[in-house]
Amino acid sequence: MRIAICDDKEEITMQMKEYLISMGNMVESKMDIRTFNEADDFMYEVENNAPYDAVFMDIDLGKLNGIDIAKRIYDRHPFTMIAFITGHRQYIHDVFDVQPCGFIEKPIHKENVKKVFELIVKKCDELPKLCYNVGGSQKCIMLRDVVYLKSDGRKIIVTTMSENDSFYGKMNELDEKLQKLSSNFVRISQSYIVNAKYIKSISYTEIVLKNSRGNITLSISQRYRTQVKKWYINQNMI
Repeated sequence: MRIAICDDKEEITMQMKEYLISMGNMVESKMDIRTFNEADDFMYEVENNAPYDAVFMDIDLGKLNGIDIAKRIYDRHPFTMIAFITGHRQYIHDVFDVQPCGFIEKPIHKENVKKVFELIVKKCDELPKLCYNVGGSQKCIMLRDVVYLKSDGRKIIVTTMSENDSFYGKMNELDEKLQKLSSNFVRISQSYIVNAKYIKSISYTEIVLKNSRGNITLSISQRYRTQVKKWYINQNMI
């Protein structure tokens, strides 16, 4: 589980990190916790590297506003869960646009951190996963991390924001499985299924996806154009 803590005071980031490390038994995977005391450094990390599962961030970050940063994070990594650290209760009413997972008030208390972290872990556990066999063992990844899937012969290539992986499978069967797990996936050709959460722009003939390695442009095949158009209209009516 990748976690970022951003506060302009080092004692706050260190205190938060210490508390979260002590709660490591609450998650199945190993925690990778990074701390940032400069908002610019944090934004560079967000925009150039793999997404974080959870971000604990001060609302008042000096020249940069934590709420604005949260919007930028969601624009690039829509599934990141954000909790705000704040010493000013009046800010709480200003953040509903970004739908945070919780608030941790200063001075920080371990029990407050635990309550918010428990909620984040619960939300992560409830998210749908794509499971497949690799080398005789099963691997599962969060659907939220999948940017698109591509068929290549008998293999399915899975592209996330941080890496590529592959497994043997059939695209038709995978498409049916994804439709049962999430409404965010749409097939745009015989070879590609994309995650709507990473769509930057869409036209009748092509789709542009956001990715940490640069935007990706994929063609919508003629066979699937009507289907994609109907799906897009339904998505925007919800």
